[in-house]
Amino acid sequence: MLGDILRIINEDGYISRFRLAGKLNISKGLVDEGINQLLRRGYLLADNTGEGCSAFCTRCPFANNCGRKIVKVFRISAKGSGFLKRFEKQPSG
Repeated sequence: MLGDILRIINEDGYISRFRLAGKLNISKGLVDEGINQLLRRGYLLADNTGEGCSAFCTRCPFANNCGRKIVKVFRISAKGSGFLKRFEKQPSG
């Protein structure tokens, strides 16, 4: 499940936890737990967008969705990218 969460975040970029749960056919609570585990392991990094954000809106990938409201977003760390490469090489099934 962790690899699937990471893969979808990598593919979709901006995705809500609710939509992620739907894609994986699991509860939002399981998605939340998976994201927390990925954060603890250092595979995901958390950022806040919106007011006080250090990014300039014109270069921000979330500018169309932000509205300068605080939104928690996640990005895949270098460690997470390595995990994702290993995960994608595994045979499915």
